[in-house]
Amino acid sequence: MNPFQHAFGFSMADAWGLINCYVDNQWPARTVSSDCATFKKDLLVGLLRFFDGYRIGTVPHIFSPHAVVHFLLELESIKSSSEVPFGKHDYWARTGSLLLVERIRGDAVDGLEELLWHLIAEYHYCFVRDMQDGVAVEVEISDTVDVAVGNIDSQETPESATDMPRSRSPGDNELQLELQQICMVDSPESFRDILHIKDKPLSARSAIRLLYQAGYLAPIAKDKVGIPNNEVLEALKDYLEEVLKKRQC
Repeated sequence: MNPFQHAFGFSMADAWGLINCYVDNQWPARTVSSDCATFKKDLLVGLLRFFDGYRIGTVPHIFSPHAVVHFLLELESIKSSSEVPFGKHDYWARTGSLLLVERIRGDAVDGLEELLWHLIAEYHYCFVRDMQDGVAVEVEISDTVDVAVGNIDSQETPESATDMPRSRSPGDNELQLELQQICMVDSPESFRDILHIKDKPLSARSAIRLLYQAGYLAPIAKDKVGIPNNEVLEALKDYLEEVLKKRQC
């Protein structure tokens, strides 16, 4: 294994270490909280659900350091897990603009809408709980804290799953194949589109390609792409809303 694979972001062990350090030493409510251990686990599960979904090489669970650090530093007024506003953050979107990708040809809006709604409808976040007869058993991360972090106490480092597959409904195989071709196969059309972005708007395929390269879409298997996490899901919905306005003009 390349020892530098996880150097592009925080690993799950890094995130868990930062959570423990923050709650034990900086969290204002630590002296009055009745269950800091549960609070820590809930924070890690929230990070997994909202900010995870990426892998570098063979290393799963790679987090953006920007998201993890800023999220923890914004918990000063929080007193319990129920008050943590996971869904209120848009760290990923704030680190880069989608204005370039919003330059869509009018006749491409329908195609882009179809592809993005397919991805949104198929979005389903899950982790491997166990292996039964060599088959990975998938479960929703929201089912139980132990699914995501294993049996840990407040000071242990959770072990990463060996893989992070996604459970998908049957869906439209043709659309998934098209997405695979757009994102994972080099296309002269997309290259030309991007090189001439100042002269003409993008096609739907080129917009999807840019979203993939910017991390708004991620590989979820060797031949599939999808939405990596809840935070990006909301960012893509906002992006789609902006694109659809162009059709109404």
